[in-house]
Amino acid sequence: MTFYNPENMITSEQIQQLNLDNKLIYNFTLSTSLLQRLVYRCIFRIELCWCAKNIRIETIKPNTAE
Repeated sequence: MTFYNPENMITSEQIQQLNLDNKLIYNFTLSTSLLQRLVYRCIFRIELCWCAKNIRIETIKPNTAE
């Protein structure tokens, strides 16, 4: 998986082995700058096939009792 920031620069590349027997959900952990809350792009490649997905990053604020 390749993770691109809004300026189209690669910020992370991660590789996981695909196991067709287990049919598991694969997890990729990413981090972003606190100042950049925009749309990022991920590209997943499996052999010759690829899939691109835009991911919107927003700030999550915890609920506080006031």
